[in-house]
Amino acid sequence: MQTDLWPTTGVQFASDEHAAILAGLVAKNTSGVPRAGVLPRHTNALVTARPDMRVNVLPMELVHVKEGARFAALTETIDVAIPNPPSANTQYNIVAYVGTDQQITGIASTSNFVVIPGTPSADPYDPALPDAAIPIARVAVPSTATATNSAGVVITPLHPFTAAAGGTMLFRSTSEMNLWVPADAQLARVMGGSEYVRTAGVWRSRDRVAGVRFDGNTNVNGILVVNNPLLGMTPTWVQVTMGRIVASDLLSQLLSPIVWDTPVGDTTIQIRFRRHDTNAWAANQPVSGYLTAGG
Repeated sequence: MQTDLWPTTGVQFASDEHAAILAGLVAKNTSGVPRAGVLPRHTNALVTARPDMRVNVLPMELVHVKEGARFAALTETIDVAIPNPPSANTQYNIVAYVGTDQQITGIASTSNFVVIPGTPSADPYDPALPDAAIPIARVAVPSTATATNSAGVVITPLHPFTAAAGGTMLFRSTSEMNLWVPADAQLARVMGGSEYVRTAGVWRSRDRVAGVRFDGNTNVNGILVVNNPLLGMTPTWVQVTMGRIVASDLLSQLLSPIVWDTPVGDTTIQIRFRRHDTNAWAANQPVSGYLTAGG
């Protein structure tokens, strides 16, 4: 069997053959499926409000995955209509990119940004999307809205990011990152956070050591909850350095910190403090210091 070579001369390719070739340019999961999404120019919202029942969709480049990978570009801002507000409760509407192709559907090749309406509810939920659609944003519209810039309307970015093969994949959170299962050596970055590398089937922080200052009051059990500086990745070691408590420097010398809880995937670390003088947990006490964690 010969391989497809493109570009070439004098050969007519079907669109799925083009898409199969282009799929090699996109980062994939362990099953070899390219990741659909937006090739990030920036991390700003791609859907914004207007003084009417429409929203603006801003320029972007996307990878649409169906029978391979297809690339699309929105080169100028467009606007799409949002359904009228519900008579009661709130309705979720999803702005999505839907690509259609002559090889698959039998119609002329076209690309569309569409709005998929949800069902009004006191506890609204996202509607189901068409096959291979890429969600761009959720527009939550309450019954009191008169425009998409009305009070109570909430536009939430939903678009997944993608990257070229070998590139660093961008995610909004570690939870989102953990849903994608690429091959080992894939790089990732969480917005506003750390870089990660896929190793032995799990994400490992590339920030091997990170620290955070803490300052607060323990609870009734002598516990203070501190943000995990490794941003959700379980540290292999944690060190706590006590700081000076201005109100009672003597008290800081009487306290002994113990790392109490570092569950897998958690975003916080619990430190429990014991008093040397009474051997009791230091309940409702001011504490300060520095936590260092390594992975």
